[in-house]
Amino acid sequence: MNHVDRRTTAVVLVLVASLLGCTGGSSGDGRAKESEGIFDPSDDRSLPPIATADCPDTSVLRPAASSGARLPDLDLACIGSDRTVSLRAISGVPTVLNVWASWCLPCKKEMPAFQRVFTAARGRVAFLGVNVADDERNARATIQSTGISYASVRSAGREMLNALRVPGPPTTLFVDARGALVHQEVGELSEAELRQRIEEHLGVDVPAIP
Repeated sequence: MNHVDRRTTAVVLVLVASLLGCTGGSSGDGRAKESEGIFDPSDDRSLPPIATADCPDTSVLRPAASSGARLPDLDLACIGSDRTVSLRAISGVPTVLNVWASWCLPCKKEMPAFQRVFTAARGRVAFLGVNVADDERNARATIQSTGISYASVRSAGREMLNALRVPGPPTTLFVDARGALVHQEVGELSEAELRQRIEEHLGVDVPAIP
């Protein structure tokens, strides 16, 4: 084989190797993306299932509060359900709304405490999580890992944070039975602090669980 033939053969081999490399790279990238938890949001089968309480049916609620502070006028999708919750329509029972995100370490630290108070106050105080600026797969994974069983809705962007005029989560809102926003607290809450705030702002005594 002469010098020209060898050079031609080498070029052909390089081209073949490049094509094979692209094909292999695409497959590898797909596997990498799958391992990194990237998912197709249009395919519900790719989302991990969660077991939480049903989101409130705000389509049948009419808040009685005619003055004072109110929740943001936002309709948010319930995580794990096809229901949409109108925050402005939440009323009928004192409610604690916990604004959280999977990337927020103080949020994940306080969520088990919220779960304990939710269990102790069941029937007297409603709880609703509000996941903000987050990826739904990560949000569901956080619900599973923290063990919360109260429902959460999702604000995919920063609409909720902007409406509350807070820099980020965690933020906790206390809403009375009339639908009035009676207190807003930014920052992590301990179990004792949460019980104290509920008693102070919602008038419900929540005993500690031994």
